[in-house]
Amino acid sequence: VDARLGSVAEVKQMLINESYLTSADAEKIGFEKFLIGNVSVDDPDDTILIKSKPVPGQASIVFRKAGDGEIVQPGRPEFGSPPPREPPFLE
Repeated sequence: VDARLGSVAEVKQMLINESYLTSADAEKIGFEKFLIGNVSVDDPDDTILIKSKPVPGQASIVFRKAGDGEIVQPGRPEFGSPPPREPPFLE
């Protein structure tokens, strides 16, 4: 994801246009449950690219730009740097 994308809808459309997902698959993913980092190609690999929206008492999923991810238990800090742009996450 490059910082030129300004919304989750644009990210979703890019994934369809670039043939990463079909339209049907994109509808099943549930993009509304995630925050997508406003990340540039120049950002460090530990920059958070995608994270699940917080739900009280539930673990979060965090994926970094490098492609690795982990499950973060409630009350533990996220691993990785937040995206440096404003807004940091696209909704």
